[in-house]
Order: sequence, then C-alpha cells, then structure tokens
Amino acid sequence: MIIAAKPSGDIREVKGALKNSIEMKELGPSTFILGMEIDHDEAAGTLMIKQTCYIDDVAERFGQQNVKLGDNPCASGMKLTNMQSPGTVKERAKMQSRPYRSLIGCLFHIAACARPDIVFVVTQLPRFLENPEQPHWRAAIRVLCYLKTTREHGITYSGESGNFTVQAYSNADWGTILMTGVPSRASW
Repeated sequence: MIIAAKPSGDIREVKGALKNSIEMKELGPSTFILGMEIDHDEAAGTLMIKQTCYIDDVAERFGQQNVKLGDNPCASGMKLTNMQSPGTVKERAKMQSRPYRSLIGCLFHIAACARPDIVFVVTQLPRFLENPEQPHWRAAIRVLCYLKTTREHGITYSGESGNFTVQAYSNADWGTILMTGVPSRASW
C-alpha cells in the first residue's frame, strides 16, 4: 500500500489508524511498483513516474531490444483499416504467429501508467485484435521503437498547490478514421 499526502502529519495519522486495524510493516519510500519507477525529489517537490525497465522488458519480449530508434509513435498520415486485415485462411494463419494482442496489452499498460503521449495511436490498434495484418503489427512495433527511444520519459507531478485545469484537444490523425469515416478527435 502506498500512502501519499503533502503534510507529513496526514501520513502519520493514516499509518496510525491502519496499524490499529491491521498488521502492517513499513517498508519506507516507494521506488518501484507494478512496473513503474517512482522518483521522489523532495527538494524540488516533484514525483516522477516512468517505466524504463518495463519498456526494456517489453522490447526484449517482442524481439525489439536492438531496434532502430523511432522519433514519433506513429507515421505521419498513418491509416489503419479493416481492409488491411487478412482475408484468406492462409493470411490469417501467418499473422497468428505474431503476439499482437499481448503487445497491445503491454502498450496499454505503459500508456495508462506513465506515457500519455502514446495514447492516441495505442487506442487505434485494438480495433484489429481479432484480425490483425502486417500494417497493424508494424504500427504497434513502431510505438515500441518510439518508447525504446524515449524510455526515460515519464510523468512528473509537482507539489505546488493551486487550481490547475488541464485542457487538451487532439486531432492526431488530421483526417478521419477509415473504418467509420468519422473524424478522430478527443478533448478532455
């Protein structure tokens, strides 16, 4: 269990209440959990979460440890469609040897934990889980190459107080999703 709070008195209070209810052992500051590396810089008042080791493990698992490094997660003008999916039994059998589903799961974990910069492309790839083809596999591998290049990147949280509002808009494909013809946009 990880307990985090700005005033250290709050942390002591929570620990005390928990110790009265359950048996627990204090292990000190967290540095690694669920494939995430936690770097807490108390002097700067920041907490950085990154996944350097996990990205290296995923790259090795999918045979990409010595890859040509990538400078962005998806090709400009990338268009993935169902029409690229294999149509014949022979074509489908060829792609079954590729662990596409497993790779997409790993990419989702990385995107959710520490890398929002890959979310757009990673959310496009599962559309082809049932019937992926080489362009879909290459797109997923490209994301992995980008992650390998930027493996030290992560999310940094600041301890500064104040009212912050995150506003973002994305039209990362600058066009439409070919499966539906609907523009691909997200705002949050």
